[in-house]
Amino acid sequence: MTRQAIQLGWLPRLRIKQTSSEGYGQIYVGVVNWLLMIVTVGLTIGFGKSDNLASAYGIAVSRDDADDVGAAFIAMREIWGLEHVGGRIGRSLLSHHR
Repeated sequence: MTRQAIQLGWLPRLRIKQTSSEGYGQIYVGVVNWLLMIVTVGLTIGFGKSDNLASAYGIAVSRDDADDVGAAFIAMREIWGLEHVGGRIGRSLLSHHR
């Protein structure tokens, strides 16, 4: 993805080292690796306990799942023309909670 981002102009040109003559996607980008290390250490220190980091991860995954469901509903209604799919699913979910 780093190579593609550079080719699309989303990242500045970086020094990329091919780590394998057989695998095209196996590259090493020193700047990216150092940034990942700094962010990882910062998050580890910032959250203090692994329980706090695990909780934040769970919240992030739940939010991502909710975003995916929302995008799927938009695709069903706007792209595929399924006008009533949201109402049926919503009524079905609500009926199980009674």
